[in-house]
Parts: sequence; structure tokens; C-alpha cells
Amino acid sequence: MSFELIVSEVQPQEISIKNKEELKKELAANLEKYNKVLTEETVKEGSSDRAKLNKLIDAIETKRKEIKNSCLEPYNNIEKDFKELTSLIGSVRDNLDKQIKSFEQKKKDEKLEFIVKYFSEKVSIYQGLIDFDLIFNERWLNVTYELEKVYQDIDHVFAKTNNDLLTINAMVKDEKLNEQVTDYYFKHINLPTCLGDSLKEAERIHKINEQMKHLKEQKAIITEKKEDPNKVICKTIQQEVDDIETEKQYEFSVLLTDSKKVLLRTFLKENKIPYGFPGDDLKKKYRNEVNA
Repeated sequence: MSFELIVSEVQPQEISIKNKEELKKELAANLEKYNKVLTEETVKEGSSDRAKLNKLIDAIETKRKEIKNSCLEPYNNIEKDFKELTSLIGSVRDNLDKQIKSFEQKKKDEKLEFIVKYFSEKVSIYQGLIDFDLIFNERWLNVTYELEKVYQDIDHVFAKTNNDLLTINAMVKDEKLNEQVTDYYFKHINLPTCLGDSLKEAERIHKINEQMKHLKEQKAIITEKKEDPNKVICKTIQQEVDDIETEKQYEFSVLLTDSKKVLLRTFLKENKIPYGFPGDDLKKKYRNEVNA
């Protein structure tokens, strides 16, 4: 297709401020009086001066924009013509682009099928452990990336996994910890530092386990120290009771508050020790309560 774009000759036009130097001198002479340090007494006057300077700037800017628009007017007119031409070409180009991408995607899908098939055939003992989506590399689908090179990359993943697991098994002997670290490894298998990160994870879990073990030991010691004194007394008394073949009735007085009286009654009931008032036949009373 022969295509020639013929455009009318651009006529550059020189534009300048003819009295720029004179204006600069005039401004230098007049602006000096505005360049001052304000005080509480002169701040109002400074506000008025600022308004005058803003007005002067606005006048210059208005003229600048007027000239700019005047200069751009010819370009703005021709810009519409250029866009009209590129739009005509673009619609056809976009149609071709859509079809080309469709063919390219089809080839990528076909290549992906070969890759997935190869992975499935080679995954072997790592079935369900190595996630294909994690190790997948977008470059594999590029036209310039040969299929054989993709197969080599997949083989490398399996070989590296074998070696890495041997290292983990050699360094992490505890079965449960080994299982946790191996699980971490497969979840991060796409990272170049996967092995190192997994061993660090083993150290982290081991430290946590040791801390938990220490806390449990401390808790057990504290619990033992805080054992209810009443329970200790009960155990001692019960042991003594077990060692006595015959029961004897004792009468004694104790000085108690209401709350301690409740504690004493509870203690006697829980340990099945008959109690009553002076003169009561506790053996007979106890048998009646049991038979009741």
C-alpha cells in the first residue's frame, strides 16, 4: 500500500515582547518599594500591595494565554485530521490484533497441556505435595521458550526437592517437627530460599515447643505449691484414719467464725467424719444417717 501524507508547509511566526527590557527596568525600579519586611503596623498596607502585584501578574498571564491559544489554533485544527486518519487505520489494526492474540493464546493453551501432562507423569511420590500452580513459570508459555527447556526446569524442581528433603530429614530428627517443616517446605517450594527458610522454621518451632514445655513445667510447680491446704490436711488425716483399725469418739471445743464453721462442716462431711453435740452417740447417729 502506497501512502503519502501531504501537509501544507508550516509557517513559523516569530513572537516576542518588543519592550521586554524596558519593562524589566521599570519593574525593577518600582518593585523595590514592595520588597520590605512587614510589621504589625504595616501588614494592612502589605495586603494592599499584594493585591496590586496579583493584578499585575494576572494581566501578564492573560496576555500569555491569549497568544498561546492563537498560536495553537492552526495545530488544533489539523490535529483533528490526524486523529481521523489514525482512527481509520486503528480499527483495522485492532481487528488483526484480536485475531493474532487468539491464535497466540491457542498455542499457549496447547503448550500448557503438554507441560501439565509432563508434570503429572513425573510428579510420582510428590503427588498432592508439589502444587503445580506454585512452580509454574509464565515464561514457559513464551514462543521463544522451548518445550524441552520447560521439561528440564520441571526435572530440576523434582531433583532439588529430593536433595532438600534429604537435608531436612538429616537435620530434623523429631518426627512431628519433621512433618511440620516438610509441610512448610511444600507450601513455599516456589521460593529460591525455600530450604533455608524451612530450616529456620524448624528452629522457630523448636524454640516455641521448648518455651511451651518450660511454661508447663513452671505451671505444674506453681500448681503444686498452691495446692489447697485443706486438701493436704484431708490427705494426711485420711492416711491416719486408714491406719487406725478402731474408731474412737473425741469431744473438743473450737473457736470459729461463721465462715470457718461452714468450712469445718464441709471438711467433716467430705471426709465422712461423724460429728454432733456433746453426749451424742456418733456411731449410732452415723449408722442411722447411712440407713436413712
